[in-house]
Amino acid sequence: MRHTMLRPAVCVLALTIGMLGASGPAGADTPSTPASQAWVAPPVHTHITWKGYRGVRPGETMAHAATKLGGTVEAACGFRYVAYRGPVGMDNSIRTRSRRVERMDTSRRVIIGPRGVRVGMSARRVRHALGSRMRAFTTQEGDVLDLLVGPGGVTEWAAIDSQKTFMIGLAPTFTLAKRGALDFEC
Repeated sequence: MRHTMLRPAVCVLALTIGMLGASGPAGADTPSTPASQAWVAPPVHTHITWKGYRGVRPGETMAHAATKLGGTVEAACGFRYVAYRGPVGMDNSIRTRSRRVERMDTSRRVIIGPRGVRVGMSARRVRHALGSRMRAFTTQEGDVLDLLVGPGGVTEWAAIDSQKTFMIGLAPTFTLAKRGALDFEC
């Protein structure tokens, strides 16, 4: 019984050491691994859920969002935003007098939306992910905006240019998502 339990542990240990590679003296004749075959860590995907991102909920006050993210509330171009070290932008550029997070958006591929939508996805895959309740709009610039209302009115959106998603986001309501997603820059 004891040998049966010990054998898998020894196999796992040997496999782990083999994967890490033996560290021998500098002059050992072990073949070197070419740079093109060196192990590269896969990107860590972070999720935005219907409840928000890293504890920040859509519609929450910017002061609370800044506290949770370890950042500050800054102003630019007539609107406020949460300045912190992170891939998801949070601002109130839709209604400049509001002090709430009215738009969360990202153009980074490592972020995945509530329904699995991410930057770089094809328009067809975005529509499949958002499902039949999705609504689409075309902007004046010719970009397509796909929106889906989720629990509590929170809306996920994806901006598509030339059949590829270039930005995704979340807003507390459908109206704010539509207006905020159409206003990408100041």
